Amino acid sequence: MEQIWSDHLDGAQSAVALDIHTGLGPLGRLTMFQKADETEPSAATGAAWFPAYVYRSDRTLSVDHGLMGPGFDEWAAGRLDTAAFVVEFGTLEPADGVKVFRADNWLHAHGDPASKLGLQIRQNMLEFFFVEDEGWRQAVADQGMEVLHQTLDGIAAGDRA
Repeated sequence: MEQIWSDHLDGAQSAVALDIHTGLGPLGRLTMFQKADETEPSAATGAAWFPAYVYRSDRTLSVDHGLMGPGFDEWAAGRLDTAAFVVEFGTLEPADGVKVFRADNWLHAHGDPASKLGLQIRQNMLEFFFVEDEGWRQAVADQGMEVLHQTLDGIAAGDRA
């Protein structure tokens, strides 16, 4: 990540990162997670750009200092003003997610991905994270486009707090 940012953001003063996922939250609902203290400019950016979706928590509430991985915030701090968000689209019940993650972990550590069981575990992962429902897929597409447009509009307006 650091190399990509160094290569492509040379000379930039600020950056926005959207880390897109499925799996967490109510079915089809968008939630954006941000790890930033209330007084940080990026917290104001999140509140202004994504008021209906953003869930911010202070950095002091976690061992991991940011959303892009341990140490990323420290690396970016001396280089550019960064606002990072995890864009999360809800899928199925969280308990089911724990089961599919556990099975997938077991498969990669001890199983055979090409076996019948391995193929079933991989199918279960796909079904959990990419719900076989046109309404869900449309909601994800619509909300995803909305987030991209809000981000681009904020950048174009120079609206980085």
